[in-house]
Amino acid sequence: MTLSIRTIAGACALVMTMAGCHDNTVPMAASAAPVAPQVAPPITPHSPTPPTSSELNSAAAASAVVSEQRSSAANSWTEYLSSVGQDDRRFLEAVASRYYGTLQFDNAHERNALSKLGIPTPGEWLSSREYSDEELAVRGEAGDADALIFLTDRLIARMSGVRSKAGESSYLAYVNSLPEEMRSPGRNDLVDAVARASSSYSLSPTPFTAYQYGIAMAEVTGSPSIIPASITIAGELGDARAAGILASYYKTAPRSDDAAVLQAEDIMREMSRSPLKRK
Repeated sequence: MTLSIRTIAGACALVMTMAGCHDNTVPMAASAAPVAPQVAPPITPHSPTPPTSSELNSAAAASAVVSEQRSSAANSWTEYLSSVGQDDRRFLEAVASRYYGTLQFDNAHERNALSKLGIPTPGEWLSSREYSDEELAVRGEAGDADALIFLTDRLIARMSGVRSKAGESSYLAYVNSLPEEMRSPGRNDLVDAVARASSSYSLSPTPFTAYQYGIAMAEVTGSPSIIPASITIAGELGDARAAGILASYYKTAPRSDDAAVLQAEDIMREMSRSPLKRK
């Protein structure tokens, strides 16, 4: 994965800033994360061997068509969930919960508006399950913005699961809690997560990739400052729901340091700015 110097600097600055707020030592590999095209393997070997035959790819494509037809026909999020199996329903509910309910819609107009915010449809989320991490990575490196979103989401979910099971406040804290000789895989996982989230947001700055970037960085560092910053940036990028999401967040979230939030906002603005617009 090739990232610009702007992306690298922004991601490193945020990791250092956010982690610094919590007295965690950022692993050296993480601070240099996005420069590496030799991205570490996925967090866990859960994903199957990438499909190599035309039959498997054809089956995945057919499944994608069916899922997307179902998305187009559903007039609400609830209606769509009622049309899928229990496993798919649980998966979609978990994704929606992770992103403040931003995937949900109450009518056809809202459903169609989600694509303008960079939010994949429920059918696209389900279709992504047909592909391995490796295949999503290849698609992402070829310019498929949704593939990067799906892969980044998998990394976030896996980090969250590992971190929660260990009783730690962040994935970085989990890695640092391990004996030194056992930290290398976790550091690689952290590198991969920061790199993918940074690439997804910087290459395709939409409200949804802003939300996802903030969630990924918060999962890595445990900082409360990046979440409100990313929600604010999502609003600036066009999601009118962001103000309400931020108000809801502050009702239950720990109070953030205002200066740290503003700094994170500035870094995210810089990362999302096209090089063509810079003077």
